[in-house]
Amino acid sequence: MIPAARLAALIELLDGVQGAALPADRVAQRYFRERRFIGSKDRNWIGDALFAVGRDLGRLRWRLDRLGRAPDGRALVLAQRHAEGDERSLLESQFSGERYTPAALDADDRALLDGLDGLTGPAAEAMPGWARDNYPDWMEAPLRARFGADLGQAMAAYGERAPLGLRVNLLKASREKAAAALAEEGIETTPMARSPLGLVAGRAALGASPAYRRGLVEVQDEASQLCALACAARPGEQVVDFCAGAGGKSLALAAAMANKGQIHAFDIDARALGELKKRADRAGIRNLQTRRIAAEDDRSGEPLPADLAGRADLVLVDAPCSGSGTWRRNPFARWQLEAADVERQATRQAALLDRASALVRPGGRLFYAVCSVFPVEGEAVVAAFLAANPDFRPRPLDGDWLAETGLKGSGEDGAALVLLPHVHGTDGFFVAAFERA
Repeated sequence: MIPAARLAALIELLDGVQGAALPADRVAQRYFRERRFIGSKDRNWIGDALFAVGRDLGRLRWRLDRLGRAPDGRALVLAQRHAEGDERSLLESQFSGERYTPAALDADDRALLDGLDGLTGPAAEAMPGWARDNYPDWMEAPLRARFGADLGQAMAAYGERAPLGLRVNLLKASREKAAAALAEEGIETTPMARSPLGLVAGRAALGASPAYRRGLVEVQDEASQLCALACAARPGEQVVDFCAGAGGKSLALAAAMANKGQIHAFDIDARALGELKKRADRAGIRNLQTRRIAAEDDRSGEPLPADLAGRADLVLVDAPCSGSGTWRRNPFARWQLEAADVERQATRQAALLDRASALVRPGGRLFYAVCSVFPVEGEAVVAAFLAANPDFRPRPLDGDWLAETGLKGSGEDGAALVLLPHVHGTDGFFVAAFERA
């Protein structure tokens, strides 16, 4: 594709992303799947450019709003290319209206570019913090509650592209052997900074990797790996992954159990559980059972199994959440969130935690996790649960893994783990541990 055709595709894709409820990467995958004539180099350029706009969306939207222009794909690309220093003559040649190129610049476009020329110096200094640091203005208070004076630094870390994280499946290989197998395929990796199970890879087509297809590694961010390590599942235990989804943490817990004991993966989504079964087969996991359970307002699935009530040694509730910890991977997601969405998630999370707690045996452990940095989804849910459930108490995080990772439990009791992108280089993540009396 010529450069101008790439810009035309980018404009089209941006309009699709902003008009969809799906994550940007899934919209992009569908877009490219429907246009197989776009080659891999062009896909990479368009994908990188899409996420570059997402990581600068606050500044771009503010500029466009000041100039009275709606933030559609065309305006965003013009503003982004202007910010990158593209000369007017280059934009005139690329926005030519010729075949496969964006429509020719019109009077409104030229007025926009003239206005952008004027948004420099003192005018640019008037940009508010939410625009400069790239988040919706309503998020100022909840983000300050987590990051405080480090908010700008934290949001800068969200602007970095997340690496491809891999978890080594110790049922099949050591970290060294898995890294060597990937290297033989031309996939270079480095050990993760904290997870003893993790590798960081560059851009790689893992679907074609023999090491991946043989189950030596799974895709998993370091924060999720650390969450599984915090649970410290033991061989022979009865373990429940209450919101398993496609099962990344189920697989990690099962591997830690060395195929001894039972892990019960629950979810309301039968398709996700079907994918988990395939992943478990590839990983050589034999102690995992899946069960579709009913949602709180739905009776089409199974109720909670009576044979597990009060008998589980370990229950993990990795609850659905705002996803505010994953913005490095989906920078557009923050602009699709409203304050009411976060409050609804917190209400749902509290209900899930309460429901799952009935499965924990006396002396057993309960873990609550969300890939969110909003305190209302973390500490607030924990406080409400403890107030309503006096038979549970905070359980300080312990074990060799803490010393090995250089982490420590947070809070007065050390029973929580807060992971932040600007501090730990991971997704934002919150984990809390409880024990039943």
